[in-house]
Amino acid sequence: MTRSIFILALLTTLAPCAFSDLAKNPWKLPTSMEVQGKKLVLNGIGIRKAKIFFKVYAAGLYLPAKSSNPEDIKKMEGSKVIDLYFLRNVDKKDITKAWKEAHGMDQFTGEVSTLNSYMVDMKKNTHGMQFQVHDDGLVVKVGENLHPKIKNAAFAKAILNIYLGPAPPNKELKEGMLGKKI
Repeated sequence: MTRSIFILALLTTLAPCAFSDLAKNPWKLPTSMEVQGKKLVLNGIGIRKAKIFFKVYAAGLYLPAKSSNPEDIKKMEGSKVIDLYFLRNVDKKDITKAWKEAHGMDQFTGEVSTLNSYMVDMKKNTHGMQFQVHDDGLVVKVGENLHPKIKNAAFAKAILNIYLGPAPPNKELKEGMLGKKI
């Protein structure tokens, strides 16, 4: 009996640790933002993991209206934003390699090259990157630097599809960005 009480107490203490990150939003991602004069709301926050247990970044998805359906989100008119908060240091070479290898990026070698030219080493505990997916292209903010729009609507949609498509970097990332509990 004492052992059961101890195990129950231990589980009660540890369980909130596993799920509280998303509920508390320790990365201070704003609940809304304005892009091109339109208010976007935080749809959800997903965690990018590498090798199953290393947390790389938290990704907030901002939309004109909340949705948990990836196909509806992709069809939504207006801007969408993916805001990345880095949870560990990541080298530029690892970031550029990931963009080259991401699902669907082989069709956009010129655009990926431009995107990679914007990349820098990312530092732990920083809002490192933001992708503004517009109907006519992609605007990228790295650190405080807002780069010129990459004017290719298909490429902008492909960036969104990396996160919300059939082959996201990891399931928890997609599910969290869709506002689902992970």
